[in-house]
Amino acid sequence: MDDKLHDKLSGITGFRQWEKDYNEHDEKSNREKSRFLQHLLLVASGTLGVLISLHSKDIQQPHIRWVFFAGLILLAACILSSVMALYYVVLIREYQRKRFLKELTEYVCENRGYDLSRIRAGKRNVLIAFQLCSVCLYLLAMILLTCYAIFK
Repeated sequence: MDDKLHDKLSGITGFRQWEKDYNEHDEKSNREKSRFLQHLLLVASGTLGVLISLHSKDIQQPHIRWVFFAGLILLAACILSSVMALYYVVLIREYQRKRFLKELTEYVCENRGYDLSRIRAGKRNVLIAFQLCSVCLYLLAMILLTCYAIFK
């Protein structure tokens, strides 16, 4: 944020407190999301490793092999989408900051009033999609692998 804009914003009542609260909330939110994704990534990677190492090759029915193979593919896709979501958590903060500063600059420059609660930093649709994809893929993989274990 350039100095002139920051000086102008500093004069707004409650801006410093609002800025502090916003940054704390944003950091806490990102930390919780990345922690969740790291745990999902760890569990999926561990499950994939264990399944590959303990899989027996003497199964005769081809449809059971396909169920196992599909479960492994779903786990790998879950790992990939979790990694992409973690990467997006890192990028989203900078993107939101730029968007927020743009909106804030427009508010200040156009003298439209200083209602800071109306300024939004943007949606996290891509991150939500990756998180949902990761969880769904993991659940589908577990369902397929449970069917594999039952019918083996």
